[in-house]
Amino acid sequence: MFGFPFDVNPTTSLTGDDHVLYRRTTEGDHWVVSYMPRLSQFIDCHVNVDICFTANVFMYFYKYLFKGPNRTHFTLREQRAQNSEEPVDEIKDYVTARYLSASEAAWWILSYHITRKDPAVTSIYIHLPNTNFSRMHRTDGSSPSGSLLLRYFARPSDGRFDDLTITDYYNRYRLAAFNRGVPLDENREWLEVQNQSFPVQKVVLRSSGSRKITHLHSILPRMGELYFLHSLLIHKPARSFDDLRTISSVHHPSFWEAAIALGLFTNHSEGFECLRDAVQAFSSPSQLRFLFAQILLNLPCSAVELLTTFQEDLAADYLDRGLEPSNALTSALFDIDSCLRSAGSSLRDFSLPDPPEHHLSELDAENLFFNASV
Repeated sequence: MFGFPFDVNPTTSLTGDDHVLYRRTTEGDHWVVSYMPRLSQFIDCHVNVDICFTANVFMYFYKYLFKGPNRTHFTLREQRAQNSEEPVDEIKDYVTARYLSASEAAWWILSYHITRKDPAVTSIYIHLPNTNFSRMHRTDGSSPSGSLLLRYFARPSDGRFDDLTITDYYNRYRLAAFNRGVPLDENREWLEVQNQSFPVQKVVLRSSGSRKITHLHSILPRMGELYFLHSLLIHKPARSFDDLRTISSVHHPSFWEAAIALGLFTNHSEGFECLRDAVQAFSSPSQLRFLFAQILLNLPCSAVELLTTFQEDLAADYLDRGLEPSNALTSALFDIDSCLRSAGSSLRDFSLPDPPEHHLSELDAENLFFNASV
């Protein structure tokens, strides 16, 4: 219940829904919740303290500010025979237990709309190739519907759809179920291109009074290739992932390189210049490793190229202690990975290899111990 007992966690990290998993290193930490000792001592009771830093905080505050007092509904009835079953009036029970907070009650009294949203807004979630994981399955065993991104790629082959970006496409058209027994309206309905991964739907032109705003789900720069895919989709019409990576008839192996070729980014990004300036300012290797992690988390850049360019600077202190270059780089990667994990990420998120489990050679261990003691 409520997540108890907690798992042992060597570092504080974030889950996919931005829930904080606190550092718990021993078996005794299983039943310890997050708290502030001074606050508990001040009010002489236990207070559970947690971090809430996403948009969900508004829903959390709203629920607790307007949920109203607790209430219980019960009924006293005359005892009857053991085998008799008194009918339950579920409608009456619902009406009796129905509670409106002050804000919702005022909303109803003033005749405001409860569910209407004008204009309608849709956030389109995007994904990398082969990562469109289904969130629900059909009960009839048929294949699940494709994502909005895949259906954008499968838009009708009519020339009017060629130059539409993904947001333009969903602003102007909507998807609807296709019934083979009902003919299409040639002026405002088209069929998607056949795809084996999901059933075909029809594309319907939106009426002039049906306003719709679509935007791509926000992607942080630390998401790497997904961030560059997001940038390409905003600026370039395409019919496949390969089409997105093809700029001026040249096919690029990554979305990052395609975004550079399209002119959205430069080869030497802001992160590259930032790290180079720090090296020229004689920052310590530990400071460079921390800065490297922050660049990956907050700036669009190629992590592999950045590491290749500055790997000697990042591992300089380990090299000065006499470690072999491979072991020095591995130690530096361990430090960088630790910084990333404290922010809920890891080297793997940036297509960088996890530092292998390694044991220092006897000579490296002696050099490291001797230099540290000096």
